Parts: sequence; structure tokens; C-alpha cells
Amino acid sequence: MSKPDGGLAFPVPTEAKPDVYGTPTFRIGSTGGMSLRDWFAGQALAGFASRYEPGLLTMDEAENVGIACDMLADALLKERDK
Repeated sequence: MSKPDGGLAFPVPTEAKPDVYGTPTFRIGSTGGMSLRDWFAGQALAGFASRYEPGLLTMDEAENVGIACDMLADALLKERDK
């Protein structure tokens, strides 16, 4: 079973159809793009990266940062669902 990803981070209109009043309504695309979980993890990574000088992290430390970013993204999605 895969983890919840929060859906698309930046959905785009894929089809315009007029409603009963003639105003265009949009169906939101559900394919392609990054998930909200990926976007949250990327934002967390930007925060972590701003604290380190380039090249000062070992591969093990970088992997731990990646794990922490995924954990933060999961926590944000869980909080959104409350």
C-alpha cells in the first residue's frame, strides 16, 4: 500500500465546460506533475539546505536529511487531514 501523497500540488485545468449559467467551469487534471507530499518534502529540503555549506555533508548525513524531509512531509499531510 502506498503512502498518501495529498494529490497534485499544482493542478491545472484540463477541460472547460460552461455551467448552467454559461460560466466556464474547470475539471482539474489528475495526471502528471508533482504530488503535494513531494512539494512539502522539497520545501523542507530547502530549509535544511539553507543551514549547510555545500560539500560539508557526508552521504550518510544527506540520506538522513532526505529521510527527515519525507517524515516532515508525511506529518504535514497528516495535519492537513485533521
